[in-house]
Amino acid sequence: MKTLVTLKGQDFIIEVVKIFSNYGQIPGYICKCDGIQGELCESLTAAVNSVYKKIFHTNAKYSGPAVMGKLNIWVLGIGKSNKNEWNFAGTGYKTSFIYIYQKQRCVFVQELEDDCQVTD
Repeated sequence: MKTLVTLKGQDFIIEVVKIFSNYGQIPGYICKCDGIQGELCESLTAAVNSVYKKIFHTNAKYSGPAVMGKLNIWVLGIGKSNKNEWNFAGTGYKTSFIYIYQKQRCVFVQELEDDCQVTD
C-alpha cells in the first residue's frame, strides 16, 4: 500500500511493506520524497522523519500516525475462503473508508468477487 501526504508543500510517498521479525510478519515503512528514499523502518514515525530531515535539513519531528491521518474502516461484509494469499477472506468481503484524495473527500470501497485477482 502506498499513501501520498504533503508536508510543507512537498509530496511524501509512504509505502507499507511486509517484513519478518522474531515475532512473525510485521509492517515496515519506506518513505520517499523528491528523489530521496529512506531506509526500511519498523516505525512509520522513523520513516517519515528520516526523509523529512534530509529534505528540509531540520530536526523537526512528525508523528507517523498523525501524518497519515485518522482512518475509520467500515466492514460491510465478511466472506471466507481457503486462499492464503487473500488472508482467507472470500467472496462477500467488503470494506469502505473515507479519505481526502487530491483535496477531495472520497469514499474508497474494497470488495472481493468471484473472479477477483490479487495485484500489487
